[in-house]
Amino acid sequence: MRHKPRNTLLQTFAIPLTLAIATVAGLILGLTGDGWRDLASWLLLIVSLLPIRAAFARRRSSAHRNARLGQSRLERKTS
Repeated sequence: MRHKPRNTLLQTFAIPLTLAIATVAGLILGLTGDGWRDLASWLLLIVSLLPIRAAFARRRSSAHRNARLGQSRLERKTS
């Protein structure tokens, strides 16, 4: 049996670290300036929320798919 190679520390924390840097940069830009800095701040903070939205959507579609499978199994048992 072959074991899957382990991820390095950088591979494990690359996405969370990128999101943390984007969030901190967005907060700093929002607090230190007006105009283009406010726009950049909003964009960086929105980018930080996109993976959370994607995770919720993936979870919802998975739950919906599992519910449909359960219904079809139930229908087959009662038929």
